[in-house]
Amino acid sequence: MDKVLFVDTNIYLDFYRIRSEMSHKFLTQLESLQSSIVMTYQVEMEFKKNRQAAILETLRSLKTPSPIPHPAILSEAVACQSLGKAHEELKKGVAGLTLQLREMLREPGSCDTVFTVLGRLFSKNDGLTLHETSLEKAQVVHQASERFLLGYPPRKNSDNSIGDAVNWEWLVQVASRKKLAVYIVSRDADYGAEWDHEYYLNDWLRDEFGRRAKKGASIHLIGRLSDALREFSVSVSKAQEKAERAIISGRRRAKVAEESGRYIDYLRSLKKEDLESEIDSKIADTIYLLLDDETMCSLMAETNAGPWDIDDYNILDIEFETESATVQIGFHATGEADLDRPFCGDKISGNAEATIDESGDVTYIVKDAEIEDWSK
Repeated sequence: MDKVLFVDTNIYLDFYRIRSEMSHKFLTQLESLQSSIVMTYQVEMEFKKNRQAAILETLRSLKTPSPIPHPAILSEAVACQSLGKAHEELKKGVAGLTLQLREMLREPGSCDTVFTVLGRLFSKNDGLTLHETSLEKAQVVHQASERFLLGYPPRKNSDNSIGDAVNWEWLVQVASRKKLAVYIVSRDADYGAEWDHEYYLNDWLRDEFGRRAKKGASIHLIGRLSDALREFSVSVSKAQEKAERAIISGRRRAKVAEESGRYIDYLRSLKKEDLESEIDSKIADTIYLLLDDETMCSLMAETNAGPWDIDDYNILDIEFETESATVQIGFHATGEADLDRPFCGDKISGNAEATIDESGDVTYIVKDAEIEDWSK
C-alpha cells in the first residue's frame, strides 16, 4: 500500500525553533519525500502568515550572556583575559546570527532555507497538492464550510476560520481515489488525544475516514516528525530526536501549567528570554481575538474591507499581577477591500492590552486604534 504524509503547519514552523542544525536535516529528509507529501494552499498561507512571528521569537531569544564577574585584582590574570575574549566572541556570534535572521525577514527567497525548501513543496504540481487555482478547490471549500458550521472536527471551539477543515477535506479526497496509508503529523488537539507520547486520532475523524476513503485505506496520527519519517524508511538520528523532544517538552510544560491553573507561576519561573518566547507564542496563537473587540468592530465597520486579519504585532511590555500577566501590544490589521463599494480604508493600527490568567486564557482590550489615512 502506498503511503502519504501530511504535516501540520506548526511542525513546519518548529524548524525556526529548533536550536541546532537538525532543522536542516529534517528539511532535507522531507524534500526527499516530496512525491508522498500531501500539501494545501491553506498550509502555505498559515506558514507564510506565521513565519515572521516564529523568526522574531528566535530573535528575541538571542541575548549575549553577561560578562562573568571576577575580582578586580585578577583582571590581569590569563584566565580572566581569556574569559573576556570569549565573551567578545560570543557578542560577535550573537550579532552575526541576528544579522542572518534579519536577512531572512528581509529576503526570504534567498536567505531563508526553510522558506526556500517549503516553497518547492508548496509549488509542486501533483495529485497530492491543492493549490488556490486547483479545479477541486471550490468543492473542498464548500465541504469544509459545511463541516465547520456543523462543528465537526478538526476544529477548536474558538476557531473562526475553516482552515483545518480544508486540510482534512483534501486529505479525505486524496484517500478516496486510491488505497493509501495516510500519516498526519500534528500535535493539535483538534485531530485527537495524546497520552504518554502516544497520539490517538479523534473518533469521529477515524469513522468518517473509514466511510469516505477508498476501501482498505488507513489513517494514523503521529505527534513527532521523527517517528513519521521512520514510517517512510527514513533514518533519523538521535540528535534529531533530541532536538524535537526539546521543542515538545517546552510546550508540554506550558500546557500542564495551564491545565493546573498555575500558568502565571510557570511564567514567573522562566528566564527572561524564555518568558519572552513563551509570551510571544501565546500571543501569536490568540491574537485573532483582537478582531472581536468592540473598538475594532466599529472601525472595521467604517471601512469597505473584510475579512480582517492581524498581520503584525509587537510586544511592548510584560507586567505581572498576583494572578495574571498583562502584555502591552502594538498591532497592525489588514482587510481585503470590497471592490464593489467605495474604498474607505483597509488597514488599522493601534495598541492593545492582553491579560493572561492562571489557566493561560487570553483576553484583549484595544486601548487605541485608528484606520490608517488612506486619502494620502
